[in-house]
Amino acid sequence: MATIRALWLLATACAAATSRRSQDHITIPLMQHRGENADANAQTLHAYIRHSQPRSSFATAPELQDAGTGFWYGTFSIGSSTNLSLLIDTASSDVAINPGLYKPSSHSENLHQTGHLQYATTQADGCGYADIKYHTYSDTVSLAGLTASNQVFAEVINSTPPNPQTVTVFRHDGLVGFGGTLASQTQLGGTPFLQQLCDEGVVKECRFGLAYGTQGRGKQILGGVDISLFDGKLAFSPINPGATVGITGDVVYKNEHGSGKLKSQVLVLDSGTANVVGPASQVRKLFKDLGIQTVKQKNEACSSVVYGHYACDSPAKVGFAVGRQVFNIEPSAFKLADNGGNNCTATITAVDDFAFWIVGQSWFQGKYVDFQQPNKIGAASLKNKTLAE
Repeated sequence: MATIRALWLLATACAAATSRRSQDHITIPLMQHRGENADANAQTLHAYIRHSQPRSSFATAPELQDAGTGFWYGTFSIGSSTNLSLLIDTASSDVAINPGLYKPSSHSENLHQTGHLQYATTQADGCGYADIKYHTYSDTVSLAGLTASNQVFAEVINSTPPNPQTVTVFRHDGLVGFGGTLASQTQLGGTPFLQQLCDEGVVKECRFGLAYGTQGRGKQILGGVDISLFDGKLAFSPINPGATVGITGDVVYKNEHGSGKLKSQVLVLDSGTANVVGPASQVRKLFKDLGIQTVKQKNEACSSVVYGHYACDSPAKVGFAVGRQVFNIEPSAFKLADNGGNNCTATITAVDDFAFWIVGQSWFQGKYVDFQQPNKIGAASLKNKTLAE
């Protein structure tokens, strides 16, 4: 999910000493749970770990999962609370846990700060907003045996939503933001989790990657790059000034009806968004050029949403440029919904009046996406797009 602060910055602006031995990087097995139930209480799977403790070229850590809506989760510990299923979100920078789950450790510190975390794109079609009331603490936060000792995080406080469609608690157990490196890029004013690992010398490099397969499997890489997962070399784009995961690149599309290119678009690579959301005028042009039927609807969770209906057996090629390479949405990920009768809804939508593209996990599938904040983002095609073992 993109934070409201990050959206505002993009719209208006369109290491450290090591205290202990660090690992080169770890590679984390992920799994996308493809259940049909998108309810907040959908069942989650426990993570498994596949890595050796000694330092090596890479090691391995827990799963991410999906509740049927495209959101991926990892298994974390916060304080003495274990097996927490927290959303992995590249377009926000804070750690937050739902009410009643936090068990303090001996390292816990009450920071006596309250406020509201705000997020967009909380639903599978890119609609939806969250307003999360919180209280802050500092405690240990761990992922796959990697521990940040003094991590600032938010414990969610139960509150009444400002309207029935506003989310006030997270799906599953909470969220971990992997965007940004500075306290000024967070809503809590604390160091982001990955940067905290770097500052404490837990990982060798302030870098992470996501490798999402097309059949529900994936991997997360922390502290480096796993070159065994992708073909060729990574193509890189610089991160835009003032952004956390925003780059500039072309949108390129083609099918039997037509083709086109939208040049120099702002692209926010957001693993916490399930689909792809673009500016209404650009999305309408893309649909028109491709012969995709445009359908505009009012939605209780956002002022308006533009959908595209196409023949399920003929998905278009739609790609986003990273560096000099264009990476297409995989055909298997192009469908947001099957309406029956060979009529499908495209994963691309336009929500409200976004001035840029939010490129979510449906595009991530089949790719290795490498985040080297605050400098650049890279991408490459997976050697094995299903990531089946």
